[in-house]
Amino acid sequence: MYKAFKTRDGRLKYKIQQELQKPAPNVDEIFKSVVEYEEDNLKTIKKLKRVRKVDADKINSGLKETINAHGPITKELIGSCTKRILGMMLTNEITPKVDNRIPLRPVLISLGIGFIVGLLVMI
Repeated sequence: MYKAFKTRDGRLKYKIQQELQKPAPNVDEIFKSVVEYEEDNLKTIKKLKRVRKVDADKINSGLKETINAHGPITKELIGSCTKRILGMMLTNEITPKVDNRIPLRPVLISLGIGFIVGLLVMI
């Protein structure tokens, strides 16, 4: 009986059996058990979709790396493309996008301080 509790189906079956064994089974309790079962199924589906999305993002990153390194993917580049995709799949994280912009605030502060120092030196 313990193994039945390891699966959602087993838990649902047990709850329904327990309710039906009562002298006056309550349909609402059975309905609650089924709703709980369905909520668990929906959570599992959402989790699988997230995992699938992460995998798709990794494959996209590998393809983009190949195109950036070699240009259009041809039959001759399949090996390189496969290696790059496999490398992305083996990583635990999606590569973060690199922001190559220079932060404007520190540059303006440096220019302002330089301007003020330059004025003081000239006076």
